[in-house]
Amino acid sequence: MAFKDLYSKVPEEYKKCQSRSDFWEAYDNLPKTLHHKCGKETGETSQVESVNNVIRQRLGRYVRKTCSFSKSIANHIKVTGLFLQEYNLERLSVK
Repeated sequence: MAFKDLYSKVPEEYKKCQSRSDFWEAYDNLPKTLHHKCGKETGETSQVESVNNVIRQRLGRYVRKTCSFSKSIANHIKVTGLFLQEYNLERLSVK
């Protein structure tokens, strides 16, 4: 029940995207045609892990027990949006 409630909130354009994950059983509910399970030894999850690492390093508010927290959800969303914009511009300049 919880999965269906959460999945119904995912935008339709995201539901069409392919995804990859490890073998955690919670991912068994995702559509088999778009979701592929893979182990870390394949290297197919390395890009996602790389982005997660960058977020943890650059945005202290995502690290547990930090002093860099947002006092409101609106500020948290704004800072995250600014980070993503800057990160994407950096990635474009590398190409």
